[in-house]
Amino acid sequence: MDIKFLLINILAISCICLIAISNFNVKASSQSVVINELAWAGSTASSSDEWIELKNTTSEDTDLTGWTITKQTSSGEVFMLEILENIDEPTANTILANDYFLIANNSQDHEFSGNESVLNIEPDYIKSAVSLSNSTLHIRLYDSSDELIDEAGNGDSPFTGDNTLKASMERKDPWGNGANESYWYTATTSVNFDSDVIDLGTPKADNSPEPLNPPEIMSITPDEGQIETIWIAEEMNGNNFSLDGTTQIKLEKGDISIWASDFDIESTSKISEIRFNLFGAEVGTWDLTIINPDGQNYTLDNTVILWEEEEEPEIVLDFSDTVELTELYPNPKSSEEEFIELYNSGDNAVNLNGWKLDDKSPGGSSDYLVDNDLIIGPKQYLVFTKSQTKIALNNTGDYAQLIQPNGIVLENTPNYGNSKAGESYIKIDGSWQWTENVTKGYENKLTEAENDANTVPPAFIFGPETNIKDPWIPKIELEVTKNENGVLLFWETYLPGALGGLEIYVSEDEEDLGNRISTLSPRKNQYEVNNLDPNTDYYFQIISSFNGEDIKSNRVKVKTSNTTTKISKTIGLPGQILITELLPNPESGENEFIEIHNPTDEPVNISGWKIEDASGKSYILNSLDLSIQIQNEADTGLILEPGQYLLLDYKTTKIRLNNTGGDDVILLDGEDNIIDEVTYTETTKSGIAYVLAPNGKWFWTDEITPGMKNNISFAGVLGDSDEYLVNTGSKTNILIYWLLAIFFGIIGYRMIHYEKRI
Repeated sequence: MDIKFLLINILAISCICLIAISNFNVKASSQSVVINELAWAGSTASSSDEWIELKNTTSEDTDLTGWTITKQTSSGEVFMLEILENIDEPTANTILANDYFLIANNSQDHEFSGNESVLNIEPDYIKSAVSLSNSTLHIRLYDSSDELIDEAGNGDSPFTGDNTLKASMERKDPWGNGANESYWYTATTSVNFDSDVIDLGTPKADNSPEPLNPPEIMSITPDEGQIETIWIAEEMNGNNFSLDGTTQIKLEKGDISIWASDFDIESTSKISEIRFNLFGAEVGTWDLTIINPDGQNYTLDNTVILWEEEEEPEIVLDFSDTVELTELYPNPKSSEEEFIELYNSGDNAVNLNGWKLDDKSPGGSSDYLVDNDLIIGPKQYLVFTKSQTKIALNNTGDYAQLIQPNGIVLENTPNYGNSKAGESYIKIDGSWQWTENVTKGYENKLTEAENDANTVPPAFIFGPETNIKDPWIPKIELEVTKNENGVLLFWETYLPGALGGLEIYVSEDEEDLGNRISTLSPRKNQYEVNNLDPNTDYYFQIISSFNGEDIKSNRVKVKTSNTTTKISKTIGLPGQILITELLPNPESGENEFIEIHNPTDEPVNISGWKIEDASGKSYILNSLDLSIQIQNEADTGLILEPGQYLLLDYKTTKIRLNNTGGDDVILLDGEDNIIDEVTYTETTKSGIAYVLAPNGKWFWTDEITPGMKNNISFAGVLGDSDEYLVNTGSKTNILIYWLLAIFFGIIGYRMIHYEKRI
């Protein structure tokens, strides 16, 4: 019985102690009174015109008598001031429920070398010892029992505020850890200052509205427009677009700005139907800028190309009457093709632009229009094949028409009646007749023996076997030069507005077109090709399209230099390398990053592997950018050792993770096999990382560990999401202590009742 009685007492004492400790921690972290605002920069009147504002977050009055404030110096934490009892006015040190208490260096009418304090409200407590550091700011607030109530800063430069603008550092509501930068922002309004003061702060008043996160532009579609038009961009994607107030969008080139006249903000990440007046605009590459209503802005450099439509040359129509129909071939042999032949009997060349060919009308085939400059020289023949004109001459009778640009039918052949295979209907001395002697492109002869090809110049055959040099068919002229990374392609296009997309091909075989490596806008004129083998012959060619036909550039051969670096691609296994941490929304001064980790016992060569996000933006891992370990001098492989972490920051990858709408991050090997993938759907918080915990689950936490093992304390959860964790600290102790206290209390209670029953 004595042992059980002793155990009961031990348990009871333990329970009391745990509850006491828990209560201590609750009091220390309850933040009934917080440090709400700091004028560490002083004012435009004096750098000593400083003040500290406290905020009572409860519905009860609090007496601050005996409370103290300390500050951080090079010697450590030192005493700054104590709020002493006011005998004449006992309630002077009371901070009312949900109210403010202003502690200042001076009174509101104090003068600093002729300049009066900017305050337009009397402080609640004046102490000349108020001095806030501009470089090592960290103050702590203790109650009369010397228990820590709150703190502000972390001993480094002030989190927010502005010395130039004389703007104070204001606390976010709800009030988080005051030693964490994410819970502070810079004042944007002026309250309780003299009317002529331009300082920013809100002493003894509600804090300024929290500034919006700065906007960010990811892309605009399309990314090019024609000058001398009203250009409407279909959509612009990004982050933190403001849904309230007046947002502005502009194109910039040097000192010139073109402002969007109208647009639709659909969400914080999408703006559509953006209208620009490009009349008078300059051809070239322009920057794209968005300005939120609070003045925060973002510029995407060199992102919009403005171009000018090439003027169509004035067409001078030719109405010559020296062109005539001379031969029809309606029923060809199986290996041949139907054609219609023209002849220019005059002494001058004739441009057939605007002329038409047709068969019987009405009915028959659709007419064929010559819609570009096509020259038939003097005493020359010109042949049009069926594959070109799509005119089908009937075997049972038909006729052909030659029509001038003004619609006048210059010639109409007789109806030739039934045709025989392999016979041609020709004009001899002004009359039409059938012959077995087909003279395509030559002077007509009734018999084959009379045909002497050496005496008559060959015709121009307009169709698959054309040899006409048409100046209005687009061309692409390609040049290739070597550089330190590989080769650089330059090209010039004629009539680029008529071209389809440009497809770039590369091959190591002179006879083979090779692989398509990129598809570009016809407005582009250069492209850099990397990841080539050194000292190797490569063949490059560009292919586009015009009116459904391929337009090919010249084929260029180039030999890479001995210093060209080839990124060898390797194959991996799913889960061999893991994505372990993402920071999509860094705090000011930090970079976004993606972290990967080798969890295996073997080194893994990740050369040529790729990181990609949901937008398709990708980065190929290579040892030139990521010098963590080179396997040997002859091999440029990128080796990730067992247990090693690799940090891929935005400066390296140029992959910008979404802050709203979520994102996907995919790790692929050299053959585009998915090795690992992670998805988040939440709107991200500043300074909060998405990390892989030891239990295999992903959590949001402010315990950021770039390039190192993730430090997940599982200390507790924030109120807004069970996937957001907090740092190890008083909340951990509170949770553990309360659980233990309840556990031991239940055991003690049951044992006491057990004794009573005995």
